[in-house]
Amino acid sequence: MAPVYDVWLPMAYWTDRTWASGYRDAGRYVDETIRRMTANLGRSATIHAIGGIGDGAEVGDYEGFARAARQHGAVGLSVYDYDTTPPHHWSALREAAP
Repeated sequence: MAPVYDVWLPMAYWTDRTWASGYRDAGRYVDETIRRMTANLGRSATIHAIGGIGDGAEVGDYEGFARAARQHGAVGLSVYDYDTTPPHHWSALREAAP
C-alpha cells in the first residue's frame, strides 16, 4: 500500500486508553504509534497525526501530542472531531500544531 499513499494518518486515540496501560499519555502513545507505523512500512512517511477524541482530551494532552508529532516530522495534527472538541481547546491545538 505504501506506493499508493502520499500522506499517512495514524489514528492514535490516547483518550481511549487507560492510565494503567501507560498509553493514556498522549505523547507516549502518539510516538509509539508513529514508530510502529513507519517500522511496518519499512521507510519514512509523510505523516498527519490524528489524536484523541475532542471531548475526552485535556488541554494539557496537546503538548505531548504535538511534541511526538513534531519529533516524527508530521506535517499536521488533528483530533476527532470538530463537533466534540470544546471551544477552549482550539487555541491549545493551534499552538501545538507543527
